[in-house]
Amino acid sequence: MDHLGTERSGAILAGTWAALVNLGNKGYAEKTKKIYDTTVKIREAIESMPELKLHGPNNSLNMVCFDGITVSPIKVSGKLNELYNWHLSECQYPCVVHLLVSDSNVERCGKFIEEVKEALKVLKQDPDSAKTSPYQKLYGASQVMTDTSIMSEFLYIVLDAGYAASKD
Repeated sequence: MDHLGTERSGAILAGTWAALVNLGNKGYAEKTKKIYDTTVKIREAIESMPELKLHGPNNSLNMVCFDGITVSPIKVSGKLNELYNWHLSECQYPCVVHLLVSDSNVERCGKFIEEVKEALKVLKQDPDSAKTSPYQKLYGASQVMTDTSIMSEFLYIVLDAGYAASKD
């Protein structure tokens, strides 16, 4: 049985339904168009930056994902966080970062683009440092690993522990 507030709750569905009822078809369409247009604008800006490589085939999702050509994307993300309090999602294999474009950041689109450019300028001041990151993100984990050479062994241990069966 499904209850509000449990791990497989109906709260997300109920909240979504309430938001859609409140917005109506016209309101939903307007928000969707703003998010789509913002995604296109950010993607085009990232694509025009020679230090970065845009990932993803099209604008059908409200996500902008990029890699670094001359800089580490993790370093770009870190600098954006440090200087401007942007929190991009950092992924591995491939090592990329992404921004999920939502209603909460539509109005800050121009600011985000300018701040990415500024972060790149700061990183260019130390080009050797900008290319590599001293740590590797493990997607879904709250910590970073400073010694990436142990990644394979670490993942083996985590998976082994996850699949281990107790005798009890």
